Amino acid sequence: MVQQRLRPFLAALGQAGGTHICVAHKAVIRAIFAAAHDWNMLGRPPVKLCWEQAHMFEVDASGGVRPRQMNVPLAAVEDTPQ
Repeated sequence: MVQQRLRPFLAALGQAGGTHICVAHKAVIRAIFAAAHDWNMLGRPPVKLCWEQAHMFEVDASGGVRPRQMNVPLAAVEDTPQ
């Protein structure tokens, strides 16, 4: 249900293009993560998430998501050229 509710928001981001930073609760991040990894949220996740680090996803115009990079130290995100 969370994934369905996120789809219009993600589609708007994908249609806008560019790079976006979103801050969200763990449940929202896990829903996006599950969709990106085609994980049904049963059993262990395909990648263990470090919650004090950033998680990067690519979003297409239909709101579909793909993993780009998980567990990115925040210093590395700050140093990324625009």
